[in-house]
Amino acid sequence: MKIFCTAKKSGQIYPQPTSASSDLALGSTFKLDACSDFIMDVIANDSAYAGIESESNNVNGSVTLVTNKAYHAGLHLWNRCKNITYKVSATDIVEGGGVITGYGCEACSGYVTAYNAQYIVAYIGNSATTPVISCDAKGSGFNVTDGVVFFATAANNAYIQHCNVDVTVVHADVFSIGTGRQSAVKFNGGQYCDIKVNAKDFDYIFSLGMGANNKFNVAYNKFNTAFSYSDQRSFDNEYKYTDPGGNVYHLQAKASSHEYRSDAVTNPVLGFKPLLRKQINSDGFVNANLPITTTSVGGFYYDPDTKYVRVNL
Repeated sequence: MKIFCTAKKSGQIYPQPTSASSDLALGSTFKLDACSDFIMDVIANDSAYAGIESESNNVNGSVTLVTNKAYHAGLHLWNRCKNITYKVSATDIVEGGGVITGYGCEACSGYVTAYNAQYIVAYIGNSATTPVISCDAKGSGFNVTDGVVFFATAANNAYIQHCNVDVTVVHADVFSIGTGRQSAVKFNGGQYCDIKVNAKDFDYIFSLGMGANNKFNVAYNKFNTAFSYSDQRSFDNEYKYTDPGGNVYHLQAKASSHEYRSDAVTNPVLGFKPLLRKQINSDGFVNANLPITTTSVGGFYYDPDTKYVRVNL
Protein backbone atom coordinates (compact mmCIF):
# COMPACT_ATOMS: atom_id res chain seq x y z
CA MET A 1 0.00 0.00 0.00
CA LYS A 2 1.26 3.46 -0.94
CA ILE A 3 -0.34 6.77 0.00
CA PHE A 4 0.88 10.15 -1.24
CA CYS A 5 -1.44 13.09 -0.58
CA THR A 6 -2.40 16.21 1.37
CA ALA A 7 -5.52 16.23 3.54
CA LYS A 8 -7.10 18.92 5.69
CA LYS A 9 -9.69 19.42 8.40
CA SER A 10 -10.46 16.03 9.85
CA GLY A 11 -13.56 16.02 12.05
CA GLN A 12 -14.56 14.68 15.43
CA ILE A 13 -17.81 13.10 16.58
CA TYR A 14 -19.09 14.71 19.77
CA PRO A 15 -20.19 13.51 22.21
CA GLN A 16 -18.12 10.37 21.83
CA PRO A 17 -20.14 7.18 21.21
CA THR A 18 -19.74 4.34 23.68
CA SER A 19 -19.82 1.37 21.30
CA ALA A 20 -16.90 -0.99 20.85
CA SER A 21 -15.96 0.84 17.66
CA SER A 22 -16.17 4.29 19.23
CA ASP A 23 -12.46 4.91 18.71
CA LEU A 24 -13.17 5.34 15.01
CA ALA A 25 -14.90 8.57 15.97
CA LEU A 26 -11.62 10.14 17.05
CA GLY A 27 -10.77 12.63 14.37
CA SER A 28 -7.39 11.62 12.99
CA THR A 29 -6.68 12.58 9.41
CA PHE A 30 -5.34 9.11 8.58
CA LYS A 31 -6.07 5.86 10.44
CA LEU A 32 -4.32 2.54 9.91
CA ASP A 33 -5.26 -0.86 11.26
CA ALA A 34 -3.73 -4.26 10.43
CA CYS A 35 -1.72 -2.93 7.48
CA SER A 36 1.60 -4.29 6.27
CA ASP A 37 4.31 -3.25 3.82
CA PHE A 38 3.02 0.30 3.45
CA ILE A 39 4.55 3.64 2.48
CA MET A 40 2.95 6.95 3.47
CA ASP A 41 4.19 10.39 2.42
CA VAL A 42 1.46 12.76 3.53
CA ILE A 43 0.60 16.20 4.87
CA ALA A 44 -2.19 16.52 7.44
CA ASN A 45 -3.64 19.96 8.16
CA ASP A 46 -6.07 20.78 10.99
CA SER A 47 -6.46 17.32 12.51
CA ALA A 48 -9.02 16.98 15.28
CA TYR A 49 -6.93 14.23 16.88
CA ALA A 50 -3.70 13.06 15.16
CA GLY A 51 -2.15 13.46 11.75
CA ILE A 52 -1.68 9.69 11.48
CA GLU A 53 -3.09 7.26 14.01
CA SER A 54 -1.54 3.83 13.61
CA GLU A 55 -4.15 1.93 15.56
CA SER A 56 -2.95 -1.66 15.92
CA ASN A 57 -1.02 -4.50 14.30
CA ASN A 58 0.55 -2.38 11.57
CA VAL A 59 3.90 -3.80 10.48
CA ASN A 60 6.73 -3.06 8.06
CA GLY A 61 5.92 0.52 7.18
CA SER A 62 7.57 3.80 6.27
CA VAL A 63 5.99 7.13 7.24
CA THR A 64 6.95 10.63 6.13
CA LEU A 65 4.53 13.06 7.73
CA VAL A 66 3.93 16.77 8.15
CA THR A 67 1.21 17.57 10.69
CA ASN A 68 0.07 21.18 10.97
CA LYS A 69 -2.36 21.86 13.83
CA ALA A 70 -3.60 18.81 15.70
CA TYR A 71 -5.07 18.20 19.12
CA HIS A 72 -3.23 15.02 20.10
CA ALA A 73 -0.15 14.13 18.02
CA GLY A 74 1.66 14.27 14.75
CA LEU A 75 2.02 10.47 14.68
CA HIS A 76 0.46 8.06 17.18
CA LEU A 77 1.73 4.45 17.18
CA TRP A 78 -0.29 2.03 19.28
CA ASN A 79 -1.01 -1.62 20.09
CA ARG A 80 1.53 -3.98 18.53
CA CYS A 81 2.78 -1.85 15.67
CA LYS A 82 6.18 -3.17 14.57
CA ASN A 83 9.05 -2.34 12.26
CA ILE A 84 7.88 1.13 11.29
CA THR A 85 10.28 3.94 10.41
CA TYR A 86 9.17 7.54 10.46
CA LYS A 87 10.17 11.10 9.70
CA VAL A 88 7.72 13.49 11.33
CA SER A 89 7.34 17.25 11.47
CA ALA A 90 4.61 18.41 13.87
CA THR A 91 3.50 22.00 14.51
CA ASP A 92 0.88 23.38 16.93
CA ILE A 93 -0.02 20.20 18.85
CA VAL A 94 -2.29 21.47 21.60
CA GLU A 95 -2.44 18.54 24.06
CA GLY A 96 0.28 16.21 22.84
CA GLY A 97 3.49 16.00 20.88
CA GLY A 98 5.33 15.02 17.76
CA VAL A 99 5.31 11.22 18.17
CA ILE A 100 3.53 9.07 20.75
CA THR A 101 4.50 5.39 20.97
CA GLY A 102 2.18 3.14 22.95
CA TYR A 103 2.00 -0.33 24.43
CA GLY A 104 2.99 -3.36 22.41
CA CYS A 105 4.97 -1.39 19.83
CA GLU A 106 8.34 -2.78 18.81
CA ALA A 107 11.15 -1.45 16.58
CA CYS A 108 9.27 1.72 15.61
CA SER A 109 11.92 4.40 15.26
CA GLY A 110 12.70 7.61 13.45
CA TYR A 111 13.27 11.36 13.48
CA VAL A 112 10.85 13.98 14.73
CA THR A 113 10.73 17.76 14.93
CA ALA A 114 8.09 19.49 17.00
CA TYR A 115 7.22 23.19 17.18
CA ASN A 116 4.64 24.57 19.63
CA ALA A 117 3.75 21.32 21.40
CA GLN A 118 3.53 19.73 24.84
CA TYR A 119 6.55 17.49 24.16
CA ILE A 120 8.66 16.04 21.37
CA VAL A 121 8.17 12.33 22.06
CA ALA A 122 6.19 10.28 24.55
CA TYR A 123 6.23 6.60 25.45
CA ILE A 124 3.17 5.09 27.11
CA GLY A 125 3.27 1.59 28.57
CA ASN A 126 0.47 -0.32 30.23
CA SER A 127 1.42 -3.98 29.96
CA ALA A 128 4.41 -6.06 31.03
CA THR A 129 3.42 -8.80 28.58
CA THR A 130 3.23 -6.37 25.63
CA PRO A 131 5.79 -3.68 26.47
CA VAL A 132 7.04 -0.87 24.30
CA ILE A 133 10.43 -2.20 23.23
CA SER A 134 13.32 -0.97 21.07
CA CYS A 135 11.56 2.14 19.80
CA ASP A 136 14.15 4.89 19.30
CA ALA A 137 13.70 8.58 18.53
CA LYS A 138 15.98 11.40 17.47
CA GLY A 139 15.06 14.98 16.75
CA SER A 140 14.49 18.48 18.04
CA GLY A 141 11.77 20.61 19.50
CA PHE A 142 11.21 24.34 19.87
CA ASN A 143 8.58 25.89 22.15
CA VAL A 144 7.73 22.65 23.96
CA THR A 145 6.36 22.44 27.50
CA ASP A 146 8.25 19.22 28.32
CA GLY A 147 11.00 17.47 26.41
CA VAL A 148 10.77 13.69 26.66
CA VAL A 149 7.93 11.92 28.49
CA PHE A 150 7.83 8.29 29.67
CA PHE A 151 4.61 7.19 31.34
CA ALA A 152 3.57 3.82 32.78
CA THR A 153 0.00 3.27 33.93
CA ALA A 154 1.04 1.12 36.91
CA ALA A 155 4.06 0.48 39.11
CA ASN A 156 6.01 -1.65 36.67
CA ASN A 157 9.28 -0.65 35.02
CA ALA A 158 8.94 -3.49 32.48
CA TYR A 159 6.26 -1.63 30.53
CA ILE A 160 8.85 0.32 28.47
CA GLN A 161 12.18 -1.30 27.60
CA HIS A 162 15.32 -0.57 25.54
CA CYS A 163 14.01 2.69 24.06
CA ASN A 164 16.69 5.26 23.23
CA VAL A 165 16.13 8.99 22.75
CA ASP A 166 18.51 11.71 21.50
CA VAL A 167 16.92 15.16 21.18
CA THR A 168 17.52 18.89 21.50
CA VAL A 169 14.67 20.82 23.13
CA VAL A 170 13.90 24.49 23.79
CA HIS A 171 11.22 25.13 26.39
CA ALA A 172 8.24 27.48 26.24
CA ASP A 173 4.77 27.20 27.76
CA VAL A 174 3.09 28.02 24.45
CA PHE A 175 -0.38 26.81 25.37
CA SER A 176 -0.25 28.27 28.90
CA ILE A 177 -0.49 24.96 30.72
CA GLY A 178 1.19 26.68 33.66
CA THR A 179 0.94 23.76 36.09
CA GLY A 180 3.17 20.85 37.00
CA ARG A 181 6.89 20.60 36.66
CA GLN A 182 7.89 21.58 33.16
CA SER A 183 10.88 19.33 32.65
CA ALA A 184 13.41 18.34 30.03
CA VAL A 185 12.89 14.70 31.04
CA LYS A 186 9.72 13.34 32.65
CA PHE A 187 10.40 9.70 33.33
CA ASN A 188 8.01 7.34 35.04
CA GLY A 189 8.34 3.69 34.12
CA GLY A 190 11.05 2.15 32.00
CA GLN A 191 14.18 0.06 32.04
CA TYR A 192 17.36 -0.27 29.98
CA CYS A 193 16.64 3.01 28.18
CA ASP A 194 19.26 5.54 27.10
CA ILE A 195 18.04 9.15 27.21
CA LYS A 196 20.17 11.99 25.85
CA VAL A 197 18.81 15.54 25.90
CA ASN A 198 20.25 18.96 25.14
CA ALA A 199 17.85 21.15 27.12
CA LYS A 200 17.31 24.90 26.97
CA ASP A 201 15.36 27.11 29.41
CA PHE A 202 13.55 24.40 31.39
CA ASP A 203 12.25 24.79 34.94
CA TYR A 204 13.37 21.26 35.90
CA ILE A 205 16.02 19.05 34.36
CA PHE A 206 14.52 15.78 35.62
CA SER A 207 11.11 14.87 37.03
CA LEU A 208 11.60 11.24 37.94
CA GLY A 209 9.33 8.47 39.10
CA MET A 210 9.94 4.78 38.47
CA GLY A 211 12.93 3.58 36.52
CA ALA A 212 15.57 0.85 36.56
CA ASN A 213 18.88 0.37 34.74
CA ASN A 214 18.49 3.49 32.63
CA LYS A 215 21.11 6.00 31.48
CA PHE A 216 20.38 9.73 31.42
CA ASN A 217 22.68 12.28 29.80
CA VAL A 218 21.49 15.90 29.83
CA ALA A 219 23.18 19.17 28.96
CA TYR A 220 21.40 22.36 29.98
CA ASN A 221 21.82 26.13 29.96
CA LYS A 222 19.82 26.88 33.15
CA PHE A 223 17.23 25.48 35.55
CA ASN A 224 15.36 26.29 38.75
CA THR A 225 15.45 22.76 40.20
CA ALA A 226 17.76 20.01 38.99
CA PHE A 227 15.92 16.90 40.19
CA SER A 228 12.46 16.05 41.42
CA TYR A 229 11.43 12.60 42.68
CA SER A 230 7.95 11.27 43.18
CA ASP A 231 8.44 7.52 43.50
CA GLN A 232 10.79 5.19 45.40
CA ARG A 233 10.70 2.35 42.85
CA SER A 234 13.74 3.72 41.07
CA PHE A 235 17.16 2.08 41.21
CA ASP A 236 20.33 1.19 39.32
CA ASN A 237 20.18 4.25 37.07
CA GLU A 238 23.09 6.35 35.82
CA TYR A 239 22.90 10.13 35.56
CA LYS A 240 25.21 12.51 33.77
CA TYR A 241 24.60 16.18 33.24
CA THR A 242 26.70 19.02 31.89
CA ASP A 243 26.29 22.57 33.16
CA PRO A 244 26.74 25.73 31.05
CA GLY A 245 30.38 25.95 32.14
CA GLY A 246 31.13 22.52 30.70
CA ASN A 247 31.41 20.84 34.12
CA VAL A 248 30.25 17.23 34.01
CA TYR A 249 28.46 15.59 36.94
CA HIS A 250 27.92 11.86 37.39
CA LEU A 251 25.93 9.66 39.70
CA GLN A 252 25.25 5.97 39.68
CA ALA A 253 23.02 4.47 42.34
CA LYS A 254 23.19 0.73 42.79
CA ALA A 255 21.37 -2.22 44.34
CA SER A 256 18.44 -1.65 46.67
CA SER A 257 19.39 1.90 47.61
CA HIS A 258 16.45 3.86 46.26
CA GLU A 259 17.39 7.15 44.61
CA TYR A 260 14.88 9.20 46.53
CA ARG A 261 14.97 12.25 48.76
CA SER A 262 11.88 13.96 50.13
CA ASP A 263 13.71 17.31 49.96
CA ALA A 264 14.82 16.85 46.35
CA VAL A 265 12.86 19.88 45.17
CA THR A 266 14.52 22.39 47.48
CA ASN A 267 17.81 20.60 48.07
CA PRO A 268 18.60 18.50 44.99
CA VAL A 269 20.37 15.36 46.13
CA LEU A 270 20.43 11.96 44.49
CA GLY A 271 20.42 8.87 46.62
CA PHE A 272 22.24 9.37 49.89
CA LYS A 273 25.10 11.55 48.68
CA PRO A 274 25.41 14.90 46.92
CA LEU A 275 26.37 15.23 43.30
CA LEU A 276 30.14 15.54 43.05
CA ARG A 277 32.03 16.87 40.08
CA LYS A 278 33.81 14.45 37.77
CA GLN A 279 33.83 11.39 40.00
CA ILE A 280 36.08 8.63 38.68
CA ASN A 281 35.77 5.04 39.84
CA SER A 282 39.25 3.96 40.84
CA ASP A 283 38.96 0.29 41.77
CA GLY A 284 41.95 -0.43 39.59
CA PHE A 285 43.86 2.74 40.43
CA VAL A 286 47.12 2.05 42.26
CA ASN A 287 49.27 4.79 43.77
CA ALA A 288 50.82 4.13 47.15
CA ASN A 289 51.60 7.82 47.66
CA LEU A 290 48.07 9.12 47.03
CA PRO A 291 46.64 10.52 50.31
CA ILE A 292 43.18 9.66 51.58
CA THR A 293 42.48 13.30 52.61
CA THR A 294 43.68 16.70 51.46
CA THR A 295 43.16 20.29 52.53
CA SER A 296 44.79 21.77 49.45
CA VAL A 297 42.45 23.40 46.96
CA GLY A 298 42.81 21.48 43.72
CA GLY A 299 44.51 18.59 45.50
CA PHE A 300 43.70 14.97 44.60
CA TYR A 301 42.97 12.29 47.16
CA TYR A 302 41.61 8.74 47.35
CA ASP A 303 38.31 8.03 49.11
CA PRO A 304 38.58 4.44 50.41
CA ASP A 305 34.85 4.21 51.19
CA THR A 306 33.53 5.07 47.72
CA LYS A 307 36.73 4.11 45.84
CA TYR A 308 36.73 7.45 44.00
CA VAL A 309 39.66 9.66 43.20
CA ARG A 310 38.43 13.12 44.16
CA VAL A 311 39.64 16.65 43.71
CA ASN A 312 39.19 19.21 46.48
CA LEU A 313 37.41 22.16 44.86
